[in-house]
This record gives sequence, structure tokens and C-alpha cells, in this order.
Amino acid sequence: MTDYSDDFDGQILNFDGQMAGRTDKKIVHHVEDGNELLVFFRNRKNEYPNSAFKYLGSFQYLSHKGEKPTRFVLQALDIGMDECGGPVPLVEDQKSEEYIEGMERTRVQTYYERNPRLRAEALRVHGAKCAVCGFDFSETYGTLGEGYIEIHHKNPVASYEGEVAVNPETDLVPVCANCHRMIHRRKDPISVESLRTIVQNR
Repeated sequence: MTDYSDDFDGQILNFDGQMAGRTDKKIVHHVEDGNELLVFFRNRKNEYPNSAFKYLGSFQYLSHKGEKPTRFVLQALDIGMDECGGPVPLVEDQKSEEYIEGMERTRVQTYYERNPRLRAEALRVHGAKCAVCGFDFSETYGTLGEGYIEIHHKNPVASYEGEVAVNPETDLVPVCANCHRMIHRRKDPISVESLRTIVQNR
């Protein structure tokens, strides 16, 4: 009769494990053990016919805390996302001609494919705290913010000439939404180090 609290925002899954904890270690060590985490999810028991679940795909362990039940944070690997954590194209082949909202339009878009495994690995290496200002979403928003952070590419993906190898330890860095917007506010992004200096000197 445990009151479990689970939620999935399209990228990050927060969920409570079993009371007995029989699978906790398997979840935490699934990568080194060579096991894959396949997630089936539902918001309520009767959401799907015959109390079924919806298959979400492959996930990777990010963190956990507490016990009986353990609170887990997993990252979706099969769901495409951009460097800001959402499926928003970086380049759009359309110019706004008028200030109108709500009208249906057909849009042709160009976007650069992201590898969701890079985000998961960057979080594993760097953690989920902003590398510029130190902001931690979980400290401010609790479980709602667990595992959430934007991942900044030091070399903009739009500058790639074809496919390139990306090192999550040296090429990616976690930043909060505010700092990420400041990095990209001008045409030529400023470095994480330069923005950190600006913040520290305020």
C-alpha cells in the first residue's frame, strides 16, 4: 500500500523503487553489468486497456537517493532532444512575416540530430549543477528538478561540417537555462569561462 510517486517529463523519469529493494543494485549498476533498462510506464492503473503500460524505450541510470523505496532518476535514451533538453530545431528555414498567432501553417525545418546518449553521459561525468553559476534545480525545486539541466556544446552543433565525434567530458558542459541563454545571446557565443567570470565579478 506504498504511496509511490512517479513522473516522466518526456526526458527524465523520477520513480520510487521497490520496498524490498531487490532490483535497486541492478538499476544502479546496469551499465557496468552490461544490462539494458527498458521502461514501461503509466500515470494511473486504468490509463490503458487491461491495466497495461506504455513502452517508453531504453533508459540510463543517473542518480538515486534514500531507500525503501529508493528514489531513482533515469534519462531517456531513445527520445531525441536538442542541447536545451527538448525537440526544438536549431535552424528554421522560415522568416516571420507578420505578428499573428494561432493560424495553422506548414513549416519546413532544418535541424541537427542530437545523440541522447551524449546528454546522459555528460550528466554522469559532470553532474546536474550549472558550471557557470552553480545553480542546482533539485535544491530549488526538489524532486521536480532532479536530474534536470541543459547541456551546452562548447563547439556549436550548427558549426559542424557533417558528423563529428563528441567527447562528453571535454566538449559538453551542464548549464542552467539562464546561463545558457546568456552564452547564446549574441551571434558569437561566449565561453563558459568568460560568463563565469562575469557572474563572479558581479
